[in-house]
Amino acid sequence: MFKKLFLLVVVLIFYLATSSYSQTVVWINQEQRDPQGVYWDQGFIDLLEGLGFEVINGEFADLTDENLEILNNADLILLSRNSNSANYATDDTEITAWNSIETPVMLLSTWIARNSRWQWVDTTTITEYLDESPMVVVDEQHPIFDNIPTDAPLDIIDESVGLGQTSFLIITEVGNGMILAKREADDVVWIVEWAPGLPFYDGTTQIPGGKRMLFIAGGWGGTEAGRYNLTDTGTQMFVNAVYYMLGATSRLNAFLPKPTDGQIEVPRDASMSWTEGGLAAAHNVYMGTDPTDVNEATVDDPRGVLVSAGQ
Repeated sequence: MFKKLFLLVVVLIFYLATSSYSQTVVWINQEQRDPQGVYWDQGFIDLLEGLGFEVINGEFADLTDENLEILNNADLILLSRNSNSANYATDDTEITAWNSIETPVMLLSTWIARNSRWQWVDTTTITEYLDESPMVVVDEQHPIFDNIPTDAPLDIIDESVGLGQTSFLIITEVGNGMILAKREADDVVWIVEWAPGLPFYDGTTQIPGGKRMLFIAGGWGGTEAGRYNLTDTGTQMFVNAVYYMLGATSRLNAFLPKPTDGQIEVPRDASMSWTEGGLAAAHNVYMGTDPTDVNEATVDDPRGVLVSAGQ
């Protein structure tokens, strides 16, 4: 659900009982914040919470019994580019412990995927690309590309962020992984998936305990590593990937509202829109100046803010 204080709330009205509201996502990052105290990668956290997930975020570098319990009981683990890879691979025992976790894991940071860290890929070579090469989809039938045109290269990086591209591994082969997308300029891998039970590549003893995905995202900028840098297309793809890793065949909630969540000074004649939830039969639109009424209104109790039912 989108919760917009004064403008727009998009609500799923189909199959709500089994939506993602009770699902927990662990977002692993560092205590790196801007001068206003906001996490460098707060945009990703906001997106996940906007989709209705309970988000637990923190460093988790120390695999204490308490942290392992949280990770094993979560529905999905995401590890941000806003992280220090050395903190998660201090020795073979720790690497094996991370890879043995059965909870699905999405890795946004290439630094941790290297053969000197978690051993997902057999390379240590990384480049911070300054050019914004578009993405080429390799497996067009994969669910993470649902509702995304794949007949031409895709611009999924928002160049206006101004932080350059996320670090890329200079590699075109991924052992037992399946390449889902790559850079158009040089075929360097962009999105990769590994199934549990097989070594990541020949020559490593590391085996994924659950579904694993490398999804390179998050700006690189030294002082703002991990900053949200996806276009609308990139965001839709990322959301698709999150739901895929959770076992869903499509998105459950609407997302990408326009005007954006929290936007101020919105023109009176603005056109309101959203990207629909893949499992929703319809959406209701609520708009008003009282956040309590907007958030709590229903079809049976419209509170004067239900402006369109069954869109």
